[in-house]
Amino acid sequence: EKTQEMESPAVFNASHYPDGVNANFVNSTEEQLKEKYGNGSGLFEDPEQRDIAKCKDAILKALRQHCHLSPGCCLVDVGAGTGLFLKDFSAIIGNQGSIYACELSDGFLGLLERLCDEEGLTNVITVKTSDTSLQLPESAKRAADLVFICDVYHHFEYPRTFIRHIADDVIKPDTGLLVVIDFHRIPEKIWSRPPEWVLDHVRAGQDTFKQEIEESGFEYLSDVEVEGMRENYMMTFRPRKEPTAGD
Repeated sequence: EKTQEMESPAVFNASHYPDGVNANFVNSTEEQLKEKYGNGSGLFEDPEQRDIAKCKDAILKALRQHCHLSPGCCLVDVGAGTGLFLKDFSAIIGNQGSIYACELSDGFLGLLERLCDEEGLTNVITVKTSDTSLQLPESAKRAADLVFICDVYHHFEYPRTFIRHIADDVIKPDTGLLVVIDFHRIPEKIWSRPPEWVLDHVRAGQDTFKQEIEESGFEYLSDVEVEGMRENYMMTFRPRKEPTAGD
């Protein structure tokens, strides 16, 4: 019987996040978030202001080639934000598959629901998460072919707890893949903001994040090269096979 002590929250730069690492997202209204981050011109969606938006098509290509993104699959988008990838995910996966668009922020959740209604994304289910769990429906337990965490891991307050939950409760144990895209904590690689910004915004570098994930139920597979992506890296993991009795 496994017993888990409560993980201490990750340490973030208090001057950069005076009200907490996710306060800006959680305390803002749907309209404020849409104006700042969405609309195609906000921080999450403008290719001139975000590496991920600039390289969206290349990321989708890499996910299709290397990471199980295909018709009929079950995908979990952790911290889906304004839904930058949702229309593409929905079109690729089709009506035989399902997408869980997960958000901690009620404002972002409202934007995602509006997007699904306006675009007719009938294979997308929006989910309100906690800071330690995705809160997926029981029918989705251990069903995910692909768990996608894009520029979100560095906002996890309880990273090991959250990743262990994904390993135990969310991802398909034998064939599922976890994909983590996040910022290089290297000022020289940053072009969208003042370079030193990344040192305040992101609490640790790739090696630390990789180690945390490996210590929480996953086995590292590889880095995936994404054409044109400079500020961010993309890592893939599979669930670690627990030794069975007699091994």
